[in-house]
Formats: sequence, structure tokens, C-alpha cells
Amino acid sequence: MNDYEKEVWNGDIGRIARLDDEEREAVLEFDGRSIVYGYDEFDELQHAYAVTIHKSQGSEYPCVIIPVHTQHYMMLHRAIVYTGVTRGRKLVVLVGSAKALSLRHIDKMNGKQSVRQDERGREYQNQNKQYSSHGTFSRQLSTE
Repeated sequence: MNDYEKEVWNGDIGRIARLDDEEREAVLEFDGRSIVYGYDEFDELQHAYAVTIHKSQGSEYPCVIIPVHTQHYMMLHRAIVYTGVTRGRKLVVLVGSAKALSLRHIDKMNGKQSVRQDERGREYQNQNKQYSSHGTFSRQLSTE
């Protein structure tokens, strides 16, 4: 829910910085801004258990988990997957099917078929060190 007075928009991600039971309010941090919410306004907030790759651009996280399934193959553009993978500082886990990375699709951004998607998907699989029998894989990133 957009709040024009507080300048907090749908999809903004913040964290609870302080709770004040006497004043019945909480201070939340949104991109370095402190915003006060009364306890009666908590219904306007939702827990953020996950963040989209689009929303994570420009940020880094200690661990990133990316679902990679054939049902979502249209979202698996090379640039989107690259952006997601590069958000992780220490660990990136791709969960799902290795086949999903190798599917060809129409690149909606430039309107032509992504001919090398199959080759790139296979190259990426071969670079990873850990595989499971279910086609999922993960790679520990260097902390140097």
C-alpha cells in the first residue's frame, strides 16, 4: 500500500530499528530514512521473506537463493540470472532444474530469439562444482 504522507511505496523494503511499547510505535528504516509507524498501522506492513531480482539491483546480500524452474523459463533471461547471481557475497544457490537454464526462449527485450541460451546454460552448469541427482546445484563463492 502506498503511503504518500510517509513516502513509503508498495515494494519498499525496510527493517524494524526500534520498538517503543510506551508510545505504541515502531521506527522502521527505509533506505536510510527513519519512518515512525504506530502499532495501529502495522496492518499496512508485510513481512519481506523474499525480494525480487529487480528490487535487489544495486544491493548485495550474504546469501542469495534463486528458484530456477521450467515454469519460469521466460524470466530466466541471461541478464536477469546474472543480476541475481551477482547479488550474493558469500553464497548463491540456484534451486530447481538445470534444464530450465538451458531452455530457449524469445527475448522480449530485443524481440529476437536468444540463440545461445542453450550453450550458455550448459556452460554455467559445467562451471558449478556441486550437483545433485535432482538437477539442482550450488556453488560456494570466494570470500576474498
